[in-house]
Amino acid sequence: MARPRVLFIPWARIGAQRVPDHSRSPANSTSSMVFALAHTEQGLVGMALTFIDAVLFAGLRIWFGTLWAPVLAHGMNNTLGLTTYYLIGPVYGLW
Repeated sequence: MARPRVLFIPWARIGAQRVPDHSRSPANSTSSMVFALAHTEQGLVGMALTFIDAVLFAGLRIWFGTLWAPVLAHGMNNTLGLTTYYLIGPVYGLW
């Protein structure tokens, strides 16, 4: 009797897939800089904070080896920001 064929479902193990390790590549800081430059409408402080966020998210990707960690961290960051805006209103800092 033949064994039943197992179906391959590509999204079933999406959390277990590992991305290539490019931690020694200067592309991480370069891509973070380009990402910050895309946020010029937020001013210098907003660009600096965006650069720091991008570096931290790249570090999470390298540390955990998957894109899910920075995706979840980015979602948590946006959720906290929107909740603060809803409950308190705009928070003015250095900018």
